Amino acid sequence: MFKLAFLKAIKPYWLILFVYLALPLFFNLYLTEHTHLIKRSIYLGICTFGLMLPWFICPRLSRLWILFSIPLYVIYWAGCCHALIFNVPLNSSSVLVILDSNPEEAKEFYNTFVKPSIIITSLALLFGGVSGFLYLVIAQPPKVLNKKLIILGIIACLFAWNKQFHSTIFHRYQLLPYRVAQGIKEYNLIRDEILKLKQNHTIPKFPSIKSKYAATYPQTYIIVIGESANKDHLSWYGYERDTTPYTQKFPKPYIFQNIHSPHALTMPSLRKVLTFAHDDQVMEGIRKGSIINIFNAAGFKTFWISNQLSQSKFDNLVGMLGKDAKEAIFINDYNDYLTTITKGNTVDEKLLPYIQKALEDKAPRKVIFVHLMGSHSPYDWRLPQGTQYYSLNSPTPAQKFVDVYDDTIRYTDKVIAEILSKMFKLKEDSYLLYFSDHGEDITTSPDSCRCHNSDEYATPPMYDIPLMLWTNKAYKKSNPKLISRLPHYLERPFNTQHLIHSIPYLSGISLDEMEPQHNLFSPSFIPEKE
Repeated sequence: MFKLAFLKAIKPYWLILFVYLALPLFFNLYLTEHTHLIKRSIYLGICTFGLMLPWFICPRLSRLWILFSIPLYVIYWAGCCHALIFNVPLNSSSVLVILDSNPEEAKEFYNTFVKPSIIITSLALLFGGVSGFLYLVIAQPPKVLNKKLIILGIIACLFAWNKQFHSTIFHRYQLLPYRVAQGIKEYNLIRDEILKLKQNHTIPKFPSIKSKYAATYPQTYIIVIGESANKDHLSWYGYERDTTPYTQKFPKPYIFQNIHSPHALTMPSLRKVLTFAHDDQVMEGIRKGSIINIFNAAGFKTFWISNQLSQSKFDNLVGMLGKDAKEAIFINDYNDYLTTITKGNTVDEKLLPYIQKALEDKAPRKVIFVHLMGSHSPYDWRLPQGTQYYSLNSPTPAQKFVDVYDDTIRYTDKVIAEILSKMFKLKEDSYLLYFSDHGEDITTSPDSCRCHNSDEYATPPMYDIPLMLWTNKAYKKSNPKLISRLPHYLERPFNTQHLIHSIPYLSGISLDEMEPQHNLFSPSFIPEKE
């Protein structure tokens, strides 16, 4: 009887503690996840039990542990609000924006986005949190240590560790506080790095630079940088779905089959693609200059037209390099991320008028860099109304992810086709080179993160990217030897960190800093050893 009475006495405390700790976690789970909810719920329940371990080990400090739980509610409340507004989990970009916001921007955000669902969610979390907090502060936890609970708590913690709940890299089971902590860390690192780079940023000179054409010879080259494009989801690369129907209407491009990105994330990848930064020689390579600097030195009028975010005073390295162009246009401002960058506002077709204007510029030599938002998650944000195709009738949530992703590939193809239609009308030498910054792991398999990630957790599809080249008649006529060799180069294994040695060559430019063995389009190319 005594034992039964004892169990009855302690059961409410542990039960209420479990509910108190689990409430914000489960709120966030159900508002942000739409697949494998039962499995995720079980995992999250085990993790919550692991969070109770401090109470099991040292119940006398229960009130102190309760104080440590308060930030949990604040963080998960923010995650719930983010999910209700944007329909995606709280991510590092949002954390960076929050840290870089001011009271006026916060007020504007509140007036723009607060809606009944947020108020209801906030009140539910507040009521549950305050009720549980008061009970746990007033009630006395059991003073006798329960060895079984301690053992079970340790097992739960080991399980959570195995499932990477503690990971600071975005992961399907990652607990939100770790993501926030990583966002804060990234914010400080980015701020310090960008400030340092801006202080030391100089425009290099290339005294040996030459062009095989006269200064007045008309040339217009277009370099389109895609985002998160998995080459195996393009029908040009044999995908069973017709995801490239628009560019199929033009002459077949040169399709390079064995292309890889240096990293599985945009910033580290493009800082190598755009500069001389190879492998571990990053800072030294960046100081040597960028591909935009090369075109400027060769007498081209350079354009950087981007649908990616410009981070204003703490602009990232890619944005900073882009601003070296003689005309740099960013149609999205980082400060407006939470107030204007929503579904339908970041579609790539908004770049087309700026591209048209650049093409009409009177400069005889022009190079136009176009940085797309492409297939960056959340995928449905990249699609204007009426461009949904495969995702209209998706049978399952897992298939929905793939279908919407394929729709973004199809939409990117439409945007490229619009640019091609303008390029093929040009009478001067012209080409369009398209490649992606990195790939994306995107399948219906439960093991697919449907994302890209840091190199530590990257998978092969995150590096496999498309690279295609279209040339007009004038370019073919001016470069007969290169055109005759290109079909023999399509199987070359190539890392896009060496494009700075390749694109100038494609454009009739030479300089001492270029390395022929790293030039995808050169007879002297030597494949790198893996």
